[in-house]
Amino acid sequence: MSFSVAFSCKAVGLGHGEVIKIVGNTPSLGNNEISRAITLHTTQESYPYYETSVALPINATSFNTTAAQHSLQHSLQPQLNISYQYALFTGGKFNRWETSAEPRTLRAALPNVDQD
Repeated sequence: MSFSVAFSCKAVGLGHGEVIKIVGNTPSLGNNEISRAITLHTTQESYPYYETSVALPINATSFNTTAAQHSLQHSLQPQLNISYQYALFTGGKFNRWETSAEPRTLRAALPNVDQD
């Protein structure tokens, strides 16, 4: 099971050969490896916003539950904590991170999922 998350970044005045990418702590976001960063794209209609959508899988390691909850409810509550950062690439090479000192965080509590 997975769900799609749209990421959007406002970037005015990028020069020729400059690209915005995103990298984060999940396989879909490159496992924090800058070489696996995902490119954001823009159009005439969406400029100056650069965007991409990423499918984030929900697997057993995404769930947060207690043994008592599980035995009583037979369901698990997915709790996702994803950290990510935007990066500027120039000429296909990493140039610099966004100006934020700390990675951004996406926290999601999803509906219960039956595991029977």
